Amino acid sequence: MDSRSLLIRMSCISSFLFLIAWYALWHFGGYAQSERQRAFTVTLLTSIVMTLCSIPILYQASIEGYSSLMVPYSDTTFTLAATCFFITSLVTDLAVGTCFYRAKINLLTGWIHHTFYTVLLVIAVRHHYTRLFVAMCILELPTVWLSIGSVFPSLRRDHLFAALYVPTRIGFHLFMVVVSWPFQSEATAALALVYPLHLYWFYGFIMQQKRIRKGHRKTHLENKGQLPSTATRPKLATVGTTNYLATAQVIHPRDTPQAISVSA
Repeated sequence: MDSRSLLIRMSCISSFLFLIAWYALWHFGGYAQSERQRAFTVTLLTSIVMTLCSIPILYQASIEGYSSLMVPYSDTTFTLAATCFFITSLVTDLAVGTCFYRAKINLLTGWIHHTFYTVLLVIAVRHHYTRLFVAMCILELPTVWLSIGSVFPSLRRDHLFAALYVPTRIGFHLFMVVVSWPFQSEATAALALVYPLHLYWFYGFIMQQKRIRKGHRKTHLENKGQLPSTATRPKLATVGTTNYLATAQVIHPRDTPQAISVSA
């Protein structure tokens, strides 16, 4: 077994043990009591780790030029280990979720999403594009805030999520598509393929916020007596303000289409 294969194997094993220990601490320690809190426990750790890992790579790229990220076989031990950590987190999320938050792991946003990115990143490892992937993990920054708001509901601020989402998943990702375009490589295709998903998720977020605002406005008018109370309209109760507020969640791969940059 060569040193690269050994590093991949050891990174995956150690990452799995670390992620399982992390989840067990939150679950069995009683810190993550609701299903939504449990569903974002692994995502919280993964998004923080990958965002931090992206910073030194982006700093280096800002000096060398961002096109340097497109050079194949430019990965390092650090970026390879970080990518293996992310791949392992996707698999761990599915495995743990099947046991402890099954309702949050559905076919499209769970199995298909995680499997797609696992395959994509295995290809990135095989073609030595892990440096590019780790740089793109700055796109996990809004997921950090989303996870914090899900694990600690009192800290949820949807406008801050949007303020982080636009410059990273829309702005920076588009910038990297433009940078990669002259290379016309597998990495270019991956970047271009994933970008429309970010636009779709943000469109869903905007529609969701409109529904929430509509619900708030309806409640305000009812409180002022300008509209009949929902209590006098039982047929509308299932689509009224209460339902909107109860189901309102920021767009995320677990709620509608972890993730991710060339990533969640």
